[in-house]
Amino acid sequence: MLVMNCTYWYNSCTMALMPDHKTTEESERFQVPIIGRGDGYDLAWAAYVQGKNYSRMSDLLNEKRHTIKDTDQSYRTINHWSSLGLIEDERTNNSSWRKLSMLDLIWIQIISKLRQFGFPLEKLLVTQKELFGGKPDRSPYRFFEFAISEVFLKLCQYLVVLPDGRAAVMSEERLHTTMSLYYLDNFICISLNTIVSNIYKNHDFSPALQYFEVLTKEEADVLFQMRSGKYESVGVKMNNGEIVLIEATQTIDAQKRLIDLLKDAEYQDIQLKTATGKIVSIKRTVKTKPASKATENLRASSTEPLRSSDKPKSKAVRSNAHD
Repeated sequence: MLVMNCTYWYNSCTMALMPDHKTTEESERFQVPIIGRGDGYDLAWAAYVQGKNYSRMSDLLNEKRHTIKDTDQSYRTINHWSSLGLIEDERTNNSSWRKLSMLDLIWIQIISKLRQFGFPLEKLLVTQKELFGGKPDRSPYRFFEFAISEVFLKLCQYLVVLPDGRAAVMSEERLHTTMSLYYLDNFICISLNTIVSNIYKNHDFSPALQYFEVLTKEEADVLFQMRSGKYESVGVKMNNGEIVLIEATQTIDAQKRLIDLLKDAEYQDIQLKTATGKIVSIKRTVKTKPASKATENLRASSTEPLRSSDKPKSKAVRSNAHD
């Protein structure tokens, strides 16, 4: 059975996974606006928590019925990770056998993968808090539980981990969309489908083929401007099915000097409203070509203070594994 191990390391981008997450000075440069999960995710999440099979799935994932023999780690390693607080130990008597849940087994595999990348143990504690920081009946715990339930349905799920340990689970479509819109800088991406397949040796949880359109650079530019929060409306002009012009309209502070406004954009329409000889309203429509220097500058203006600079771009490195 061939299983694709989709664990790989990305360079040359920057993203934020938790918009309200308190960060240290070192990690703040990684924060940029997050892309919403979307209506499809919200509907699937609602169907999961309200469905009649929710309790059965939750019980399956959280029941402590496995032992260390079901992992690929030694007793010494598990005990060491447990002593650091990376693995919960609910035993009241240390002489009894340690019991693990399915989520515990998955988390141990994730630790192992991240350690292969040289990920520090202290930052793994941050990742653990991101994934299991709540009680089993609250998020983020339930969001990770939901992601694993999606894997059982053979839907593609990735765990994305930033260098400071912050993490989030996302679908392949959301991952590609995020990469199209934002500059991501050094993150690890682990296939949860591969992790679960490694645990269930006799089952293949590789994702079923899902058709989705990866955004073109032109489409990504339009979507980025729509989500930037700067504009009241965003329109496009097409030629032979291709986007040739983006027109974004916004209201400007009436106190802004016109000379400064004229320098803001190369091509724009400006409308002024006056009352008793004073400017009371300024509205402008900025016109840019997609994938142009102007749209690149727009992205940079939103993320530049948070981006690490002078880093060479590199392609993703993938590895294949046979089980």
